[in-house]
This record gives sequence, C-alpha cells and structure tokens, in this order.
Amino acid sequence: MTPIPTDWALHTTCIAADFVHRLFACHVSDQQPLASPPLALDVLTMLACRQLARVLADAYANPSRSQQLLEKPSVLMDSGGRIILWYLPDAISLWIQAKMEAATVGMGYLLKTSITSGQESNWRTFSGHFHMSDCRLLTPGCINIAPCWFQQGRECQPYGFPPAGGFTPEVSAMLKGEGGPKVILLMQRSALLASAALRVMHPELYWASVTTQMKLTQWAMENELDGMYARLQLWALVFNCAAVMCNRQCPLHRDPRSTPEGFDVMTSVGHYCNGLMTLSNLGIQL
Repeated sequence: MTPIPTDWALHTTCIAADFVHRLFACHVSDQQPLASPPLALDVLTMLACRQLARVLADAYANPSRSQQLLEKPSVLMDSGGRIILWYLPDAISLWIQAKMEAATVGMGYLLKTSITSGQESNWRTFSGHFHMSDCRLLTPGCINIAPCWFQQGRECQPYGFPPAGGFTPEVSAMLKGEGGPKVILLMQRSALLASAALRVMHPELYWASVTTQMKLTQWAMENELDGMYARLQLWALVFNCAAVMCNRQCPLHRDPRSTPEGFDVMTSVGHYCNGLMTLSNLGIQL
C-alpha cells in the first residue's frame, strides 16, 4: 500500500483509529494501564478517541439477539453469532457535534438547492420528507459529497474513473467555490471518529477502504489532476463518499447496492427528542 503522506488528514485519521483500536482492546480485556495517546493527536482529539473507545467497548459487552428498542450501547448478533449492527449513542463528543452543526449551518445554500419536488423526484431529496428545524439557522436538505466528484467537472477521459454522468461543471464549481471548503471542514469534524469506529467494528473493510483511497491518490497524481489531489489531502474519511442530511424524515426503504458483508456508518448530530430509527428487517428500533 502507498504510504499516506504525513501532512494529509487521512494520516491523522489512521493514527487516531489505531489509538481507538488499542484502547478498545484494553477495555474489553480489562488491561491496565490503558494505551498511551500518540503525540500526533491534540488533547481534544485524544479525549474524543477515549470516549469513542469506551462506548465501543460498552456496546461489545452488551450483545443482543432479541427484538427490542435499543437505548444504550449495544451490538446486534445474527443467528450465527456475527455482529450485524453496532449502536453507539454518545460516541461523538459534544464539542465535535457543535462544530458539525455550525458547519451544516454554513452550507445552507447547498442544502436548500438540493430539495426537489414532483412525482419524478428522488425520495432522498423529495421536499415532502423534510421539515423546518427549531433552530432557524439550519436549512433542510440532503447533499452527497466525495473528493472524486471534482473529476465530474472535467471532460470524460479515456483512462480510469470516467464520470458516469458525463460533463457536469456545476459539481466542480461547487467544490471550488464558497461551499466546497465548508463541506470538507464538516467531514473532518466527524470523519476521524467514524473511521476510527470502523477500525474496531470491521477491520477488513477499514483497511480495504484505506487502500482504495491510496490508489485513488496515486491515480490523481499520475494523471496530473491537481484539484482532485488537493481535495484528497483534506479528506479524512476512509470511505470515499458521504451524505449530509439535515432534518429528513426518511421512508422505509432498502439499499440493494450496499455490500451485505460491509457496514454503513451513520452519525446523528444535534439536540432533539423523540428521534426514532426503525430497522424493520431486523425487528429493532433505535
């Protein structure tokens, strides 16, 4: 695997992920003292990693196979004893949540323009599934982001990763303009911890994702895609795409394109009550 440059956001993510993994191992084995924090992490990030590792360990110690409402850290097991879901309430530190919420406010224009209406609308952005927030600064909406979307703002090329939708300059303009940096900053607030959690929950998927990111980086370098390469330097998530959803009521649906053996990671941010997520095929609610 191509080494991750030390000045890249993903390099810090991998350091934090390894720290969380070592802390988790100490917790589940009751090993003392706990792993020492790496010098590359600032104090607040170190504390956030400790909180995440503790919640992961609490979930691992609380396996469940029954149908129920999950309200505390838990893992859900299938009939073969495999973990198919990790539920990690309070895993994200409040200061990180506050920064994520502030960044979401800052991308209000992008969220507003994502809403669609009419019968032909995609359910993910259909206006009927969104509602106004008690915090008037928050704008309802849903945007999908990935560093490789920069390539969609270029003409189709005969080599590797051609944009499936053809030439879409508005995507490139969004990432280059005022909204782009705000999107990247939001990802850095949560990407580190989401990736670190994946290091514990699904190591094979974690390392496969890191390898994919490095291959994408090498490809951008070889093809002199400077804009895409610059955005990859700021991309702290091991996954290569993410969605930002603000105030959405999501209908029951299936995601047939997800890999059954893999995990999706969902992070809920904000101050609210009576929030409920139903996973009907598993017979549980969160």
